[in-house]
Amino acid sequence: MILMIRYVKIIAFVLIIIPLTFTSCNDSKRKNNNDYSVYICDGPFAKRYHKHRNCSGLDNCSGSVFSSTHEEAEKQGLTKCQICY
Repeated sequence: MILMIRYVKIIAFVLIIIPLTFTSCNDSKRKNNNDYSVYICDGPFAKRYHKHRNCSGLDNCSGSVFSSTHEEAEKQGLTKCQICY
């Protein structure tokens, strides 16, 4: 009887923990996708996108700063900021 309870606990552990592990792996792959947020200055001389809103590369922004996706920033021809990346 005790041995059977141990087997049930092991099976329950395997059925619960392993799927959770794979879910977190899939989430990390999703973060490496082009869907993550970046920050862009809409000033006339802006050429870079930024990882953080408080990046010092945005200090001289003559326009406003807004959030966008990495993919959209690259479509606009912007490149990574050398300070925050």
